[in-house]
Amino acid sequence: MQSELLNFKNTAKNRLENDEVAAAADAASKKAKKGQLAAAGGADEEEVEWFTDTSKEAAELRQAAEIEEMKRSAAAAKGVEAILAAAAAKEKAGTERESPVVSLKAFLASPVERSEAEILSELKILQLARSLDEVQKVHLLVQALFDTSKPKTLPAQVKKHASILKHVRHTPCR
Repeated sequence: MQSELLNFKNTAKNRLENDEVAAAADAASKKAKKGQLAAAGGADEEEVEWFTDTSKEAAELRQAAEIEEMKRSAAAAKGVEAILAAAAAKEKAGTERESPVVSLKAFLASPVERSEAEILSELKILQLARSLDEVQKVHLLVQALFDTSKPKTLPAQVKKHASILKHVRHTPCR
């Protein structure tokens, strides 16, 4: 009986040692994985913390900002759609195919604020694609930039686009 008791103690001791060795190996494996994640630029999920102001006021401000951005994008998209719809109506009537003026107007009416360099680049692209001479290029630019349906606003429009017009001012006239 004593031998059985001694055998049981040894078995229990061996199991306990095996469990300790397995736990140490598991801890070492986890530590190695963390090191690999850190070396790869990743992070352990337990260490990642996200901070967001969840107050009602902050949520309302974020919502108002998102709605305002959507309204601006929608308004600009409607402007482009209106230009393209008018051009499609003219094309359907057989009076005009999509002209470079329509293309440039749509480019200018897009929701993205266009820089002077971008406008001049687009003008150059249209000039090359449509084989326009310098006079036709200036005519295209004037038609696209200015709304002549309201003559009283024309001086303000010229002032607004003066820097672009300066780049094409040395164009020879016929």
